[in-house]
Amino acid sequence: MHGLTRNAAIAGFASLLIAAALPPAASAQDVTFSAGSRVEGRFGSNWDRCTVVGARRTTGGYLLRCDLHPDQENVFAASDVRAMQGADRAVVRKPPARSSVALQAPAATTPSRAFISIPPRAGVYGCMNQDAMELAGLQFGILDAHTYSTYDGARGRYSYSAQTGMLTFTSGPFARLQRSRYTERSFLILDEHGARTAFVCPWEPKDPRKLHW
Repeated sequence: MHGLTRNAAIAGFASLLIAAALPPAASAQDVTFSAGSRVEGRFGSNWDRCTVVGARRTTGGYLLRCDLHPDQENVFAASDVRAMQGADRAVVRKPPARSSVALQAPAATTPSRAFISIPPRAGVYGCMNQDAMELAGLQFGILDAHTYSTYDGARGRYSYSAQTGMLTFTSGPFARLQRSRYTERSFLILDEHGARTAFVCPWEPKDPRKLHW
């Protein structure tokens, strides 16, 4: 009986040595997708089929063009990008509109972008990610036509283009970073390469001169 127990212990020890020698299984986070790869990007709790644009970012994320928004390119965190689940489905495109309708399109769309010419209103822009989680370090307040404030009260200068809707921080903690006008009361965050991300900054009626909004 003592010999059987001793043999079992030796066998168990040998199994541990073999398991330790084997390389660990690769996790989903170790996968790197190349330019042009078909993947899925996460929008909140949903996943959309997308195409990788360019190489993986130095910050670890990916620039994707997704089927539901073919006219937009957004940066996704690596954790929000996964391999295609199942067969890739072709995107259903609407038939082209007749020329008589197309001629009327500019007149119909112009009013919807008129807010770009309106300077951003004073207040706090509470930035959040795809899961609607606020990110205090990215939030900013507009004090006046040239001055902004951070969540911690640091200040700097900014400029705004009424032609492109681009807000550029010219000095202070956010110097050289940009925000793109999304709606009359919100901005999208651009990454360090100038590409639009899925992070949105909606306006809030808070006093930007106070600390820790």
